[in-house]
Amino acid sequence: MKIVAFTLGLIVLVACNTRNKESLEIAKDDNRDNFETREQKQDADFVVEAVAQNYANIRFAQLAMNKSGDADIREVASMIEQDQTDELRQMKGFATEKGISIPMEENDEARRKLNELANHETREFNEKWCRDLAKRNEREIQSFESMWEKTEDAGLKELINAALPDMRNHLVRLRSCQEKLAMAGDVRRSSSK
Repeated sequence: MKIVAFTLGLIVLVACNTRNKESLEIAKDDNRDNFETREQKQDADFVVEAVAQNYANIRFAQLAMNKSGDADIREVASMIEQDQTDELRQMKGFATEKGISIPMEENDEARRKLNELANHETREFNEKWCRDLAKRNEREIQSFESMWEKTEDAGLKELINAALPDMRNHLVRLRSCQEKLAMAGDVRRSSSK
């Protein structure tokens, strides 16, 4: 009886531990085991991170389309959702072709940020969403540009080249929304004096 209880406890512990490990880490671990060269592992890690970012950006865009009443923000969010969905599809195809394990969702950090944003009031949400997404976008552009320099894989370079113009356009649009929101805030503050 004690052996059965110990075995069941061990199974539950292993199952809970596996469930707590996020899919991004599982994919990276699989890729470390599946690829031999440092370059292959580096390319695989980039694809894993890019896919997780795609999932996160799609969720951020959906959150804005559901929560914001600002037409500009909803338009940018719709564009981001569409472009990131297309990029995700392309990254998944590349990963399949190269045998790269990929995550099935955004990472824990993005999920926490999404939950935090969802709890803001609309005006505060709009400002924070634009600011946070612009920062995310800047980091992603830097990551893509850096990887373009590092990788020798022509297919990955092609994916990066295809994604960068949309990412840069998103950043311009997000900054434009930030400026409009800042100007509206300045008008509200000056009219309340």
